[in-house]
Amino acid sequence: MPKVGVEPTDDPCKHKHLQKTIDEKAPKSTVLGAKSNQIPPELTTVIKAWPDLPEPIKAGILAMVQAARQS
Repeated sequence: MPKVGVEPTDDPCKHKHLQKTIDEKAPKSTVLGAKSNQIPPELTTVIKAWPDLPEPIKAGILAMVQAARQS
């Protein structure tokens, strides 16, 4: 059957220049600290609660974060 459409290529590594190596890691966030790749428990709590928070609470949290970054 001839290949038509979006079938995978015969060579899954055809675009090696687009693949990351194991040694290439995402940049570490200064917020999380240079020694840690883990999200602090306090931030995890906020992230988990975020979808259920009322919009005024979300706006207040964002305002506090923005104010702290400006000082």
